[in-house]
Amino acid sequence: MASLEKRGKLFRVIFRYGGQRRQATLKTGDAKEAADMATRIERKLDLLAQGDLSLPEGMDIVAFLMGEKPKSKPPAVLKTIIPEYENSRHSIEANSLATIKLHLAHVKKFFGQNTHLNTITFDRLQDYINERVKHVSSTTVRKEVTSLSGLWSWALRTNQASGGFPNRGLEYPKTSEKPPFQTWAEIERKINAGADKKLWDCLFLSTKEIGELLKYAETNCSALIHAMVTLAAHTGARRSELLRAQVEDFDLSSNTFTIREKKRVHGRNSLRQVPMSALLTKVMKEWLNDRSGDVFGLTRDQAHDRFQKAFAGSKWETIKGWHVLRHSFASNCAAQGLDQRIIDTWMGHQTDEQRKRYRHLFPHQQRQAIDLVFA
Repeated sequence: MASLEKRGKLFRVIFRYGGQRRQATLKTGDAKEAADMATRIERKLDLLAQGDLSLPEGMDIVAFLMGEKPKSKPPAVLKTIIPEYENSRHSIEANSLATIKLHLAHVKKFFGQNTHLNTITFDRLQDYINERVKHVSSTTVRKEVTSLSGLWSWALRTNQASGGFPNRGLEYPKTSEKPPFQTWAEIERKINAGADKKLWDCLFLSTKEIGELLKYAETNCSALIHAMVTLAAHTGARRSELLRAQVEDFDLSSNTFTIREKKRVHGRNSLRQVPMSALLTKVMKEWLNDRSGDVFGLTRDQAHDRFQKAFAGSKWETIKGWHVLRHSFASNCAAQGLDQRIIDTWMGHQTDEQRKRYRHLFPHQQRQAIDLVFA
């Protein structure tokens, strides 16, 4: 029930909403007009209570009852909605968020920062694809469009866009299969013969080269880089997994390293264990001495910069980053003829495409097979 009360020259209406006593000044001193307004307010309150009327999100009940219009949300243009979306992604890991930010930066640059989501049509999306594939691979462009789709879905949930994401029927150029991982000597020989220098992205280091690299790191780099490079080279752990490592993850008695995963099981943090070599156990025992908590204490960007600076000016500056050590671990395991199931267990999530890139490194079995055919 709403009741009227006169204060000075003006009436006000008293009512309860959400268990609280509220009041609204009616801006009239006429008793009949005030009574009519109170009746309309009471009717609105009844409709709210019955669920036949809803209070607009973020609007004050008094303003609503007095007939004020809800303030319209600023248009969902890319320059405002992208940061809002990125700040809402609390559950994904830093690496994935950094990738999304990079993708959406390209989206914003192409479409314009003042572009509203709902003005991005199928044809404009196809234009984006056609332009971006001039600079990056078709696979990368697909990932950028997927990031834009994620933004669109979030905008729908927050009432900042309408309609479905217009991606049905988009055409992407055919992708080329990535070359298999190759040795330093193979890549040098092919580049000298005219191959693209991007072939260095396919580098894997032999066990001998890994040993030389670790020796260089021990002599010329910080103890942190030496420990981190050894751990990556002898376990195949991703950079993000190295950075998540805690002292408690190392069992130096059973020589095992428990890796904290975020990619293998969707929506759940998982674990995998990798046995530690004698060298790795020795190096980590020295590094972990009197430490607690984070093993390395670096951010993603700091780890990248430290790696680049550590090997700049040496023969090892050809190595693009931490991922080469992961490739090398998998490739050397394959070259030794290890069971694929063991490699998968140690490496964590593996796709068939990844497996194919180092599966050619079962040389003895393949040579024996061809010799049987043409003996």
